[in-house]
Amino acid sequence: MLGDTARSYRTRRRSRLIHLVLPGAGPQIAAGARQALCIGIILLGLVGIALSMVFRAVEARLPRWYTGLRTAQREG
Repeated sequence: MLGDTARSYRTRRRSRLIHLVLPGAGPQIAAGARQALCIGIILLGLVGIALSMVFRAVEARLPRWYTGLRTAQREG
């Protein structure tokens, strides 16, 4: 209804977008951004866990001299 009124007053498309459409869509935009942020944080955590597991597996397969050197550095 508000859009029809704006068209009857021959407002420009940009003005309608800025003053009618975006304020009306604001709550949905904010909810979508919040949900995307939460999903992004969860995915980053999962990627971190996966990378940690990969690096531990690679480190376990390194030559013995490297793991022996690390053990010696920790002890002394």
